[in-house]
Amino acid sequence: MSGFPGLETGVDGAAVFLPDSCRETLQGIRDLGAETLTLLIEDDELDEIFYSEVERIADEVNLGIERFPIVDFAVPSDGAATEWLERAQERARRRSAGATTAFACQYGAGRSGLMASWLLIEGGMSPAEAISLVRSHFSDAVESEAQETWLQGLN
Repeated sequence: MSGFPGLETGVDGAAVFLPDSCRETLQGIRDLGAETLTLLIEDDELDEIFYSEVERIADEVNLGIERFPIVDFAVPSDGAATEWLERAQERARRRSAGATTAFACQYGAGRSGLMASWLLIEGGMSPAEAISLVRSHFSDAVESEAQETWLQGLN
């Protein structure tokens, strides 16, 4: 779980992109065994330059980028959830080969925690166990009641 790589807030409150910070984050994610970073923020949350820079730097460190947008504090749409489930076998294959899965939203808690929990549930954990484990790493994870309720319903 990560915040958007390289994203900082300037003194004026505006979003600022720091390439060196992005590179360090993406390299760290790659070093932990992830082959792909799934970006969970919506396309209009940041200027397109943020996405293109993350994709460029990810390419430099040999890390794939995929987008799976979720509204902040919300859960995946029915269509997105179906799309995610259709790729479950591929994720299981990558895990059995030793790959890890990485998620990034804007802060690294709500949507990233939601998806990390869903992945653990997909792997056989109960929703309560998955949420607890994810929160043991980042107490703010799964930050809305809607997210927690949705995960509980996956049982």
